[in-house]
Amino acid sequence: MAVRELIAVAAWVPKRPGLGEDAEPTFMHHAPSGRGVLGVYDGLGGAGARHAGRAADGRRLSHAFVASRLAHLTVQSWFADLAAGQAEPTLPQRLAETLGGARTAARNKIVGTMRRDFPTTLAVIDYQQAGDGLTVAASWAGDSRCYLLTADLGLQQLSKDDSDVEDVLELLIADQPMTNVVSASGDSTIHRRVFAGLPTPCVLVCATDGFFGYVTAPAMFEHVLLSELDRAADAGSGPSA
Repeated sequence: MAVRELIAVAAWVPKRPGLGEDAEPTFMHHAPSGRGVLGVYDGLGGAGARHAGRAADGRRLSHAFVASRLAHLTVQSWFADLAAGQAEPTLPQRLAETLGGARTAARNKIVGTMRRDFPTTLAVIDYQQAGDGLTVAASWAGDSRCYLLTADLGLQQLSKDDSDVEDVLELLIADQPMTNVVSASGDSTIHRRVFAGLPTPCVLVCATDGFFGYVTAPAMFEHVLLSELDRAADAGSGPSA
């Protein structure tokens, strides 16, 4: 897969401009190594609603806002090191260091088990070209998701939501209680699954619940995605009415 055959499309539409809890999505590709990364980050407005400071322009920032941005920057820094051949520290270690530093700077106390410092979901796919195919690793915490779309098998979810809900139908309902997110509280788990020998061409997707949470079933999400891709004249085409 040559670089000229690589197409990246991102959607980022905060409800409150300048204050949205979702950070800007990530896409980076390192041509010499054939490696790339994409990711999304959704700060948790409930658990992370506390005041974390103010921006240079005076905006009041929440823990959720800061957490998603720190995760975004940390993933990009980690990938730059990975592409340069530095395997350590791992992504979980890097995130723990970054968010832990933010927690120390904020000097906030932990109160109870329902409170988390700087909480955010995360869904990241890093990939590497391997001959005619791809080796893909999905990393996630929370309910942001990683997907793979292929011509033979359609849309497949590579991640599994962090939720106590076991019923697949119940998981289709948005805003299920989450048992795990990225945070500075020291009890986070970043899951990681590796898939080798994936065929190309394929489509890799990382999405927060703002992307898939407004349809009634996974099949509808796949239908909407395929319909928009079919209608698009090029990568710059907007969604249909």
